[in-house]
Amino acid sequence: MNKIYQKALECLGLDMSTKEDEYGCAEAVNKIFKLATGREVGGDISTYRMYLSLRKDDDFIQSPYNLPGDIIISPTGFGKGNGHVGIVSENNKIMSNNSANSLWEENYTIDEWRNKFKDFPILFYRYRTDEVKIIEQKKINILEAIVVAYQKIISLLLKK
Repeated sequence: MNKIYQKALECLGLDMSTKEDEYGCAEAVNKIFKLATGREVGGDISTYRMYLSLRKDDDFIQSPYNLPGDIIISPTGFGKGNGHVGIVSENNKIMSNNSANSLWEENYTIDEWRNKFKDFPILFYRYRTDEVKIIEQKKINILEAIVVAYQKIISLLLKK
């Protein structure tokens, strides 16, 4: 099980935003992420700054689909009102800070998020753990081997 997802589950029902209650989503994600990995995502309590951090940090990759433990973010500054950030759960659900009671909850589905934040970008970011980096490197090695094989084939065909 993904350690970010696991830690997010363990925090359900807890107040993970001690600095900012009403708009504590980024603070909560940073705190949970730090408990799971030893580091924060970045951006302090701002979804916009967190988005900028995710974009430039090589330890995160933007994903066109979501898996449990991925960060979903709709940053402030791109639509009317405030953005939001959470962590993807199972069964198309999302865990995030509930501004009404300051608790970390499984409080959205993907469809509800898309509807509520339709004027914002809706982006998924995956933390590149060592396991993911190893798998990516293996894929690169395989692709490189395929390119070399094609180059040899083309070279042989040109000699004939």
